Amino acid sequence: MHRMLNALTHPIRLAGVLALLAAAGCNLDYAGIPTPVAVASGAPVVSIASPLPDSVFLPGVDVIIQSRVTNAGPGIARVEMAVDGATILSLDDPNPSGAYAFSAQTRWEAVGPGPHTLTIAAVREDGTRSLPATLTFRVAGAESTTSPTPATTATVGVPILPTLPPTSTPPPAAPTATTANAGGGPLTGTFIQTLNVRSGPGLVFNPPIGILTAGQTTDVLARNPAGDWLKVRYLDGEGWVFAQLVTLSGDASALPVDAGPPAPTQAVAPPALPPPATNTPQTTANLAGGVVALNPSQPECAQTFVVSLDVANLGTMSTAASGTVALADTRAADGSIQQETAGGFPILQPGETFRVDMPLTVSTFYDETHRLTLTIDPANQIAETQDSDNVLTTEFVLLKSACP
Repeated sequence: MHRMLNALTHPIRLAGVLALLAAAGCNLDYAGIPTPVAVASGAPVVSIASPLPDSVFLPGVDVIIQSRVTNAGPGIARVEMAVDGATILSLDDPNPSGAYAFSAQTRWEAVGPGPHTLTIAAVREDGTRSLPATLTFRVAGAESTTSPTPATTATVGVPILPTLPPTSTPPPAAPTATTANAGGGPLTGTFIQTLNVRSGPGLVFNPPIGILTAGQTTDVLARNPAGDWLKVRYLDGEGWVFAQLVTLSGDASALPVDAGPPAPTQAVAPPALPPPATNTPQTTANLAGGVVALNPSQPECAQTFVVSLDVANLGTMSTAASGTVALADTRAADGSIQQETAGGFPILQPGETFRVDMPLTVSTFYDETHRLTLTIDPANQIAETQDSDNVLTTEFVLLKSACP
């Protein structure tokens, strides 16, 4: 023992031991030390997840537009989306949690045959702008010499992220639907998380007419008799949202009571679209779902994860147009929809497979089983030999993580 201590205390030998330890320390993996968290700096970075470059869409269908912003962090003022230079979405405060990465999406009705240019950018509060993410897609049909007016729509089950009317010039409200808060103005509500807007007070009013995102604020007009649903100002009209996901600026008991429209006796069917010309001829194309993967494999509450689906054309003819995959997260206990999104895939040649990636964030009912339902070509816009293999499901347990 004395010799060992003497060896370690000798200046020259001690220097050699320290040098060896320093060299070895570069490769040591110390348990319990957390991995450094990515910190955003400089301009945000925007990428386009959907549509794909050079995709082709039939006139009248919804083009799902989905972006992902990284190097984000706190202080992102807005996300801007434009088609052919005309703004279709300007989403303020799109990242209220200050996450390093987040996604934003909307949809645009395919109008005007020919090529269209999509541009997406993110802007910080200090004015720092991302480089614009740009791609070109096409609408099928004979090209017109006039430029169409881009338009967003909120009529089918894929949610749209709307821009609320400026609070300085709100749409006129009915005299009985405006309630004063403590400050003397109309009662307002701020949304705790992204949630569906429905045409009436209940989940039976399906599909949703759109969504409102976390952090957005709008006028609250009334409550239903039970007080669990609120009627709010939505775009240039009205809609109903679940009260537990809204923070009010005043006393909810002062709101007018509105029973809302009568509950539908059956599910509301999406609006019928005229059958596309490409669906008339016989076809041997056949879309089918393959592998479903989650990344990370164990989703956590309020943390974005990616759902991937392999879409294959098992037929002997190429598909007539690009298509979409609708994704819905439901609570397994009661089947209630918690979140919805969508992704896109290009024209598929016979035997070709394409992986569709769809970012998703779920913030409700943690420590419970959730069911993911993925539907290929939900509006049946692509002619194929059979549709029975277009729906896939998978389940996972949502971890609590940092949720309260």
